[in-house]
Amino acid sequence: MLLVTTLILLTATACARQHPGPSAAPQAAFEQRARTVADVWRAAVAGPAGDRWRTGLVPLEELTVPPARGFTDDTWHAFAAGWYRLRAPLPTNPAGSTVVEFPDRTTMRVPLVDARTAYAAMDRGDPPCQHPDNPVPPGSAPGAPVPTPAGTGADPTAPVGAPATHTCAVLTVTAVAPGTTELATSRGPVTVPAWLFTVAELPEPVARAALDPASLSAPPQPSVPPWAEAPQLASPARLTRVDGNRLTYPIGISGCDRNPVGLAYETDDLVVIGGRSDPPTGGPCTGALALPQVTVTLAEPLGSRVVLAVGTGWPLIRTASVW
Repeated sequence: MLLVTTLILLTATACARQHPGPSAAPQAAFEQRARTVADVWRAAVAGPAGDRWRTGLVPLEELTVPPARGFTDDTWHAFAAGWYRLRAPLPTNPAGSTVVEFPDRTTMRVPLVDARTAYAAMDRGDPPCQHPDNPVPPGSAPGAPVPTPAGTGADPTAPVGAPATHTCAVLTVTAVAPGTTELATSRGPVTVPAWLFTVAELPEPVARAALDPASLSAPPQPSVPPWAEAPQLASPARLTRVDGNRLTYPIGISGCDRNPVGLAYETDDLVVIGGRSDPPTGGPCTGALALPQVTVTLAEPLGSRVVLAVGTGWPLIRTASVW
């Protein structure tokens, strides 16, 4: 089975709260690995490698912050892919700087970016399909998505690592204004200046934190022992959504595996996540990668706890996903 990995958020110590799994053997192997990951992480952030984690500005989510409501499958796909069209003038305010205040009342001065730079960071080009503002790709019917590449195995219909079919939605920016947004960081949530992009297809603006990326630090990536993974266990590729005590993320499994579920090891200072699946029932398997989304429900809201991938032991940055 193919292993995919990554991690997210803070530090301390406590008793683990158990999350029963459908099979005792994979659950026990997952929890043993999660305890190792937790120990390595705590040691890493307590030492020199954790200096920036403790004293810098380390975002634990992308700087483009989606609205909390109003997405359809198509508009979420467009947001995750970065498909925008600009129908509004961009403010010409000078970038300047800001003072960020953390929950412990400490502060840090950070340079900002202007609206044009913020929009350029959000906009990742046009969808690979016909749209009113885009030409029809060769061989495509008007309004039809461009087919995604077939798998390389014997079965061309097997799951592949490609975006799902969609309707080529694009987010139309109709106004741009300065404002603020809340951003998850290694030192807790902070309110920062942002550019707010009003989008015709959404009921609330898309926010882009106006922080200069050059002033931000990346999370530590501690070295964890190699993982002799148990059969049917998997690690997350990213963290896509956090809703209170519910975490949603994709796990990498074989396209022939069945019934993917999430697994979580939870303490007062961190959460380690992964997943498992049932093996194929029989017959040939191409071994193609599938990335199903799974959800785990924690005993308590995530809050400012760090989320770690069981495979790499690294923090997972909250990232929109088109998978």
